[in-house]
Amino acid sequence: MSSSSVYLLANRDPDVDLTPYDGRVGAVIGKYVYTTPNEKFVPLPLYGDREVVVRQDFRYGPDDYTLWPQTYTSLAPHLAAIPRKPADPNHPLTPLWIDPKQSDFVSVSQGTNSTSLGKLHPDFMAKLRPLSVGLNTYASSSHRIANHVLGRLTSLPMTWNQVRFTLTELQRSLLELHGYLDYIEIYKPQIDGVLPLPDDPPTLATIGAFTSNVRIVEEFAGIGIPIWFVRPKEGSSFANNVLEEVEPTHYKDVVVVERHPGFPPILKCDHNTDPSTVITSIRQFSRDYPSTPSPFKAMPTPSPLPSVPNNGHVSSLGSAGHLQKVERDIPPKIPVAPKRVTSSAPAATTVPRNNTVTTVPQPKVTPRPAPVKAPLKAPTPSNSQNRGSSNAFTVSQVAARPVTAKAPAKAPTPTLTSLNGSSRMISNTNVGFRGSQQMVNSQPRTPAFAQDVLPEVAQLSPAVILAPAKRVDNTTIAQLWARVNELEAAKFTASTPATAQTAQGDIPRPSRVGNLQDAMGLRDNKALYNSCRASRTVRTILSSMEDIYKETWRELDPEVIIEVKNMAKAREPQLARYRNGWATQLIMSRSNKAKRHYDKVLEKDPDGSLRKARTMANLQAAAREMNKDKSGVVYEGEDVIDITDDETEDGGDANQPESSN
Repeated sequence: MSSSSVYLLANRDPDVDLTPYDGRVGAVIGKYVYTTPNEKFVPLPLYGDREVVVRQDFRYGPDDYTLWPQTYTSLAPHLAAIPRKPADPNHPLTPLWIDPKQSDFVSVSQGTNSTSLGKLHPDFMAKLRPLSVGLNTYASSSHRIANHVLGRLTSLPMTWNQVRFTLTELQRSLLELHGYLDYIEIYKPQIDGVLPLPDDPPTLATIGAFTSNVRIVEEFAGIGIPIWFVRPKEGSSFANNVLEEVEPTHYKDVVVVERHPGFPPILKCDHNTDPSTVITSIRQFSRDYPSTPSPFKAMPTPSPLPSVPNNGHVSSLGSAGHLQKVERDIPPKIPVAPKRVTSSAPAATTVPRNNTVTTVPQPKVTPRPAPVKAPLKAPTPSNSQNRGSSNAFTVSQVAARPVTAKAPAKAPTPTLTSLNGSSRMISNTNVGFRGSQQMVNSQPRTPAFAQDVLPEVAQLSPAVILAPAKRVDNTTIAQLWARVNELEAAKFTASTPATAQTAQGDIPRPSRVGNLQDAMGLRDNKALYNSCRASRTVRTILSSMEDIYKETWRELDPEVIIEVKNMAKAREPQLARYRNGWATQLIMSRSNKAKRHYDKVLEKDPDGSLRKARTMANLQAAAREMNKDKSGVVYEGEDVIDITDDETEDGGDANQPESSN
C-alpha cells in the first residue's frame, strides 16, 4: 500500500453512510486531497501555467466547460449542470457532440479545402435544428446566441474551418443553455427548498465541478450533481471516511488536446487565474472570431499637409505624406489574465511592443487598508455595445488590456445604458433573487434575478434586460421571461416596503372592462398577456402568499395589495404601464375568486367524477352541434368570471389602497 493510500484510507469504514465531506473515491494530487461523495473517479484538475487555445476538434480541450469539470464559480453556477456526452448514440442530445465529416460539407464556390466556401448538408443540420428550436423557445430575441449561430450555419457560406468552429459554438451554446435551464428550474429550487430534495439522490450525468467551498459541496451532494471537494493535505492521516483511492483521470484520455495551428492563443493562465476569466475569454473569442477581412485596417494613416518652401516651389518630397506606412493586420496580442495582488507593491504591467510582450515594473504605491484590486479599468459599454455584445455584463471578468506603466486605476462602477437612452448604476455582484433596494426602486424597472444566476441570464439575453419594451414584439422573449419570472417569484420574499413608490403608469383603466386582454392593449400579443396574467407572474406571487386567495377583496390587507403590485412590476415591466396598477388588481381579484370557486368545486366533487361526466356530456352535445353545422366553424371564447356587487373587480371599496407610482 502506497503512502498516499495509508494517509487517505486511514479512517475507511464501508459500513457507515457517507457524508458530503467523505469520499466514495479520493486521490492525493500534489499538496491537496480530492474527494467526491457521489462519483467513481477524480478528474485531473487544471492548474499551473497554461494557454487557452483552440484544439484540433475546434473546441477548447480541458478548458471547455462543456467537456471537462471546472472550478465552481458563483458567476456561472449552472456550468456544473451541463449534461455529459451520453454513451448511447441514439440519445436525443447526441447531436450536440457530433463532428461533421468532409462529406457533410457542400461547396458553393471553387477552391481548395481551406479556401472554398460552403455550408453543411441539410441532412446534417436536420439533426441539430430540433434541439436548437426547442431550447431557443426560452432565449431572448436580440441575443439568441444559438439561434444566430444556427442561422449563420444555414445561410452564410464559409470555409471548412469556419464551419467547424461555428458548429462547435452552436453546440456549446445549446449545451450551456440546457444546463442553465435545468439549474434554475430543477436544481436551484431544490437547493433553496422550493422543491423537495430527493431522499437518495442518484449521481446526475452532468459535468460537475471542483470546489473548496463546504456549502457548495453540501448543496450539490444533496441533489446529485457531481462534486469534488478540494482540501489541503494536512496531518499524518485523513480525517474523513474515504472508501477507495483512485488514480486521477487525465483529460488527454477524454478530450482532444492537440492544438489547432489556425487559431491564436486566447489567454495565458497561471494558478492565480480566476475561472470566470477563462469562461469569459472563451465566450468572447467564440463570438468575435467569425469575421471577414476589413478594408479599413489597410487604409493609410492620414498625414499633415506638406510644408511649402519660401521660394514658392513645392519640395519633391511634398507628396511623401501619401507614402505613410500602411497599417497591416497584426496578430492579436494574447491577453494575460489578471493576477491577484498579494503584496503591497503593485504588479508589473504587461506592455506589448512590436508583437512582443515586455514586463514593465510598476512604481511603488503606498498600500491602502482596503484590499488591493487588479489594475483594470472597466470599460463603460455604449448603446451599440449593448445591442450586440454581452461584454457589458462581464466587466469584472474582462481580460486586462495593455496599459502604460502607471499606478493601478480604480475601476469605475459600470453603467448599463439601455437602448432607450436611460442609464442605471448597478453593482457587479449585488443583484439577487430578493433584489437589492436599488433594483427595486430603479426606473424603469427590470426583473430581479438570483445573484448566482444573473450573470448567465445577462450572457444569454442582455438586450432583453436592458430594453424590456422590445419584448412586446416577440413571443420567444416573453416565453423566456415567463420561465425566469415563474422560478424567481417562487423565491422572492415580500420585502418591498408598503410605502415604496412605484412607477407612474401611462395607461388609464377603461370605464368598462370586459375582455382583460383587450383592455390591457395586448390583443395581438397573447404571450405577453399570459406572462402578465397567468401562473408566471401575478398568480405565482399570490401562490407564494399562503391562503391569501381565501380572503375577499375587501378583506385583503392594503399593504399586501401594494406589495403584490410592486413585485409584479419588478417581474413584468409591462404591468408598470397601467396607472395605479389596475391591471394587476384585476388579475389578482379574478385569480383569487377563481381559486375560491375551485375550492367549492372540490368540496362537492373531490374525485372529479361529476366534472368528468359533465365534460363528456358537453363533448357529446358539441359533437351533435358540429354534425348539424355544415360550415364546420368552431368559435372559441374566453371565460369571464362574473364579479358580484360586494366584491367588485377593482375593489371598489372606499378604503381600497392605491399604489402611488
